[in-house]
Amino acid sequence: MRLHRPTPFISTVHQATMRIAVSLLILVLCVSTAVAQGQSESLQRGNSSFAGPDEFEILGISVEGVETENMRTFALRTSGLAVGQKITLPGDPAISEAIRSIYKLRVFSDVRIVEERRAGTGIFLLIQLTEEPQLAEFTFSGIKKKHRRKLEDEVPLFKGTR
Repeated sequence: MRLHRPTPFISTVHQATMRIAVSLLILVLCVSTAVAQGQSESLQRGNSSFAGPDEFEILGISVEGVETENMRTFALRTSGLAVGQKITLPGDPAISEAIRSIYKLRVFSDVRIVEERRAGTGIFLLIQLTEEPQLAEFTFSGIKKKHRRKLEDEVPLFKGTR
């Protein structure tokens, strides 16, 4: 019994395919190593925001999301942040505490403090607020007048409450 040998053509095609596959694998490994090395160098040079915290002086604070100047001033004073104050970004506890202080008022459903822009070693901050919805109107329907009065006395609902 004689064993069948593959024809030289099939063997040549198989070898060429293997060479291409190995070459592509080597190319992918080289490129991924170069990219990883480039990322590491940029972190060391400080080109990334992950280089570490930087100290900034607050040059200005704006408040948006509220209609009246009184509410803007109230939120700004409650935050505890002030122009001239030094903060470290990212991660200064003064920013977290400012958000907590404003949120504890229970007047705003969303409180954010973001960087508006930088100027050298100074920074301008923006406090973004979303006011809680206010009660515009309420009525009790489907009940007798005496029951309605009793409910109005027992349930503390007032126009303008949150």
